[in-house]
This record gives sequence, C-alpha cells and structure tokens, in this order.
Amino acid sequence: MPSPGEEDRGTAMEEQKQRRRYAYKTTIKKLFNLTDNQLNVAVQRGILKDVRQVPNPHNKYEYSYLFNVKEVEEHLDEIRKIEKYSEKEIERRKMYYERSRKISRIFFSAPFATKPSGHKGTHTQRTHT
Repeated sequence: MPSPGEEDRGTAMEEQKQRRRYAYKTTIKKLFNLTDNQLNVAVQRGILKDVRQVPNPHNKYEYSYLFNVKEVEEHLDEIRKIEKYSEKEIERRKMYYERSRKISRIFFSAPFATKPSGHKGTHTQRTHT
C-alpha cells in the first residue's frame, strides 16, 4: 500500500502528463508554423475538437486556449490547407504597409526631421517627436 506522500506524487504526475498533452495556442503556432486564422477556422469547421478554454495566466485577455497536441499533429495537413490570413487580416496588413510607407517617405523627405548627431563629419540622426 503506498504511503500518502507517494499517492500525492502519483496524482501530481498524472496531472503533469495530462498538461503535457495540451499546449497553448501560441505554442502550437510556433511548433507547427500555423496562424491564428488557420487554428480558428479549424476549430469552427470541427477539424480540431479537443480544445480547452482556461483562464489566461497573464491577464491580457480573459481566456487562453489549450489545444491537444496529438490531435493537431493528426490533422496538420488539413489545417495547413486553410488560408493563413482572413480577408479582414489581409486588409489590415495592407493598411499598415501603406501607412508605414507614407511615414518612411515623410522622414526621408523632411529636412527638419534630422539633426546633427554631435559626431565629427556630416552624420545626422533622426529625432523622435
């Protein structure tokens, strides 16, 4: 008969094994080179069924999602066939790209945006205003 301490350790080890079967969404994205859209659509279509919603430990968002690693591995080919970005994300990326191009043109053409760096020579340095 195991002692009370050994029984607790056995239960703790079972919990650890259970946790290892699941990984946070960001970990799954990095491990398998997937995007938010691919995982979200896979859950919506029912490709991934074993997903857990847990309180977020970092409090940035209310919930975090844990995915079953084996299930993701089994359906990886199906998930990769899904588009990487949704239409909304594509439009947002285009907007950010255009905005950054405009900002870089302004900094390049505006002479007041640079000041002498204090070093010898004609080096200039951008100001952050």
